[in-house]
Amino acid sequence: MPKEPKDSNQRPDEPDSHPDGANKKKAERPDEGKKPKGSGGQGEGKKQRKTRSDKGEVEATDRDLYCMEWIADQYAARFDQIQKLLSRVPDPKKPYQGEMLAETTTKDLIDRWRRAGWIEYKRVLADGRGFAWVTKRGLELVGLDEIYTAKMPAATRLTHIYAVNKIRFMMDGKEGVEWESERRYRSKLEMKKGKTLGAIPDGIIRGGGYGTIAIEVEISPKKPAELFEKVVRLVRDYELNLKGDYIPRYSSVWFYVPSPAMKTAVDAAISKLKPDEQERVATGVLSL
Repeated sequence: MPKEPKDSNQRPDEPDSHPDGANKKKAERPDEGKKPKGSGGQGEGKKQRKTRSDKGEVEATDRDLYCMEWIADQYAARFDQIQKLLSRVPDPKKPYQGEMLAETTTKDLIDRWRRAGWIEYKRVLADGRGFAWVTKRGLELVGLDEIYTAKMPAATRLTHIYAVNKIRFMMDGKEGVEWESERRYRSKLEMKKGKTLGAIPDGIIRGGGYGTIAIEVEISPKKPAELFEKVVRLVRDYELNLKGDYIPRYSSVWFYVPSPAMKTAVDAAISKLKPDEQERVATGVLSL
């Protein structure tokens, strides 16, 4: 190996200057310039390890797949709802104590999803927590990229999305009940070319002895005429049965509102329906 130059301006391959002024060439060692055996000359017998092609990639778990599909169906989910969602599918290797997964663990898992490119997470509303929505890569992960478009929900819709999510959490806990999201239902209708979309509720539940129920969430006040039109479109939405008869698409319609005052407004709209139609509609107050 060449010696380190004594002079910083001296090239490593220049001969040393002799004290008497004469440049004397060093005697070459027989093995000088030869690399030691082994890979890359880094040491006798040592071999460099090949870098794995999947190094740094996040591998999806069953919990990841469950949460990605749930959030995608609902458009988005707020931090506290993600925490609740993750708590439903605990990691057997890292069991948590208490009723819910810790916030710090929830943050770590959200960061993990972001690193994987499956979600975007952002605090949009000044008086609330952050929301996550699924990216194109996340939709591909759960096979929903052909029916959903990856995009950030409008800020004006986030409170409504949060409210609908709360209803879904309540319905998910009922035995035999299946939830179909507005996004999933809309995508099915849009795939049927030439079909009018008609009334699309915020969610549909089936089974559990309930029949087919349309879920509608109203969080902002509306004029009486607008409320009545929305009620009518859901109550009087018909479909053909196997006998060729027109029957109501929904056996019942459930409205959820954030205050008693709004419940009064919805009840006033319901009172204008026919008596048999009124029996199929119910209202409830949802705490936000």
